[in-house]
Amino acid sequence: GWREAGTVLLARGDHYADALAGVPLAHVYNAPILLTQPNALPNLVLEEIKRLKAARVLILGGEGAVSRQVATQLEKAGLQVERIAGTNRFDTAHQIAQRVAPLGAEHVVLVNGEAYADALSIGAYAAQKQWPILLSSSNRLRVETEAALEALGVEEVSVIGGNKVIRAEVVDSLASKGIKVERIAGANRYETSVKVAEHGRDAFSHLYVTTGKNYADALTGGVLAAKRQTGLMLVEDNRVPEAVHRFVGKYPIMKIDILGGEQAVNKNVEEALKGRLVQY
Repeated sequence: GWREAGTVLLARGDHYADALAGVPLAHVYNAPILLTQPNALPNLVLEEIKRLKAARVLILGGEGAVSRQVATQLEKAGLQVERIAGTNRFDTAHQIAQRVAPLGAEHVVLVNGEAYADALSIGAYAAQKQWPILLSSSNRLRVETEAALEALGVEEVSVIGGNKVIRAEVVDSLASKGIKVERIAGANRYETSVKVAEHGRDAFSHLYVTTGKNYADALTGGVLAAKRQTGLMLVEDNRVPEAVHRFVGKYPIMKIDILGGEQAVNKNVEEALKGRLVQY
């Protein structure tokens, strides 16, 4: 996706919390998201940063997520290092949101900050619309998120996921603040990814697909999907969910890129998706 990038975002590769809100910020900087181990920067990641000729690395999350040792490795490589972090994942999302929308945001996205699937579905579309992503607990609106809503001057919120993911109490709390709320949800994470796609765009000819059972490939791939002005769809590791199958057949899709290896999305899924492509 990138021949060069002046800025790179770096997130912890074995936990999703601080990176969930990162896709819109990466899109603002036209920057890829790369992943690291918490206590050591993998050599291949450093080599990729060098290939990109990056001058700056934005670390998402505090030192408990990406350690000081990693920042030191980057600094020793001659890179400018900046950390975006709050007191917890909800506050980190607030800090990221302020970078995405420094003048405020009329519209934001709200996802469950203690799960990852719905955030992965919405990331590429939120990035294209420059909507910050904020996090919620399933049953209450966190004080950090309330502070973000007030600081950004939010008037509209898209809640992603059903009542089990973000309960009605949260929606009611938003409405009591005079905020207009819409919920985008399906029966499960795969159907929700379809609902999000249908809400995000009117037409598709190209689509990214990745597993809905892990977050790493979708997190980094969401930035690429946003750059390509398309979306990202979640599938199971060994089958195409029926909702996704119907979606792919609905549009004149000529190209699908699968993110991740065969352990993430196996050949059965690949062949099934190939059979749904429009042939010219």
